Amino acid sequence: MQRQNLTRVPVPEGLTDRITNSKDPDEEGIRVCIEQVKELKEMKGIHGIHLMGVDLEEKVVRIVDGAGLLPRPKVE
Repeated sequence: MQRQNLTRVPVPEGLTDRITNSKDPDEEGIRVCIEQVKELKEMKGIHGIHLMGVDLEEKVVRIVDGAGLLPRPKVE
């Protein structure tokens, strides 16, 4: 079963359960995001990641730091 978020992107139930059932859902959401960014960085053909945090910009900074997105790689 999948649930939907604000943008109607399907989200696996296991993921929503992981966040909802955690001790600190905000922190767990940040951890999930960092894990996903790290996975994307390892995929061939991925040359960038667009992160958005509507009114949550400080959390985006933590995700960028936690995922090791800075410094940006040089484009060749």
